[in-house]
Amino acid sequence: RQHQAKTLIATTATAPRARRSALQEKGIEVLMVSARQGRVSLPALLRELGRRGILSLLVEGGSEVNAAMLTAKLVDHVRLYIAPLLLGGRDAKGLIGGNSPARLASAIPLNHIVLRSLGDDVVVEGEL
Repeated sequence: RQHQAKTLIATTATAPRARRSALQEKGIEVLMVSARQGRVSLPALLRELGRRGILSLLVEGGSEVNAAMLTAKLVDHVRLYIAPLLLGGRDAKGLIGGNSPARLASAIPLNHIVLRSLGDDVVVEGEL
């Protein structure tokens, strides 16, 4: 038997009412969360998810979401999938957005590292 997960979208009070209504008409729950610097407050969002019994969250975000989660110290485990492909260039997005640390000593260390293969990929896991 297949179960369909409920879709929940978090936004702030600045989201257009018409868009919120259109989502709700499709059965999507729109969660209004306080804003921080014009974006959803991640600590407020996680508190609300915790109140709903959601105690574990997989964040598969872009570089800015990754940076925001790390900056807010809301990450306790990292799992990186590394494909044997070399990508880059001046316009390439990094794994973590925001500002670079001024010194290597300011980088966020991973502890209890586990490396494993997954097909052609390498998986790196660590705790913060």
